[in-house]
Amino acid sequence: MLLSANTADVLRHYSGNDMVDMFHDAGFTAMDFSFFDPKWYTKEVEDAFFAELRQYAQGRGLCFNQAHAPFHSSFSDAQQTQERSYDIVCALRRAALLGARSIVVHPVQHLKYADEGVPERLFEMNMEFYTKLIPYCQEFGIQVAVENMWQYHPWPKITHSTCSTPEEMNRYLDTLNSLWITGCLD
Repeated sequence: MLLSANTADVLRHYSGNDMVDMFHDAGFTAMDFSFFDPKWYTKEVEDAFFAELRQYAQGRGLCFNQAHAPFHSSFSDAQQTQERSYDIVCALRRAALLGARSIVVHPVQHLKYADEGVPERLFEMNMEFYTKLIPYCQEFGIQVAVENMWQYHPWPKITHSTCSTPEEMNRYLDTLNSLWITGCLD
């Protein structure tokens, strides 16, 4: 069994190797690499960093079992959404360099889920979104994990969103019907 935790907060304050050492010393056997900080999917950090970090982790007896792509996956602005799509593909490639078997990619959900017709509209948008990622998954040898989501609401603070019910999550995975797509329950 792997004992894993997300790297997001640790990487804000420590180097990659120091992070690995901290996870090792705390008894973890795996890490979930977070691509939340823009530097991880830009030219600021080279691909070699990820291959070297994987090698260092392996030397300490740890692995990167999964990763989390940058989010949000979509915005009301089309240009911003297109730029984020590039970031996500970069994160897929770099997660594969870390040896991660899967990378969580949040569904498109920039629309208010509770509005009439929006769940079906988001379903169509997400089928297109995830289908476009499958060739990259094949190229890099990594699965994309669709995660259940939620949205803010005045009361009860959070409410349903994309894949927040078992039925909708199953519909997404069954419709995509690809070995390169899996699910992640948060």
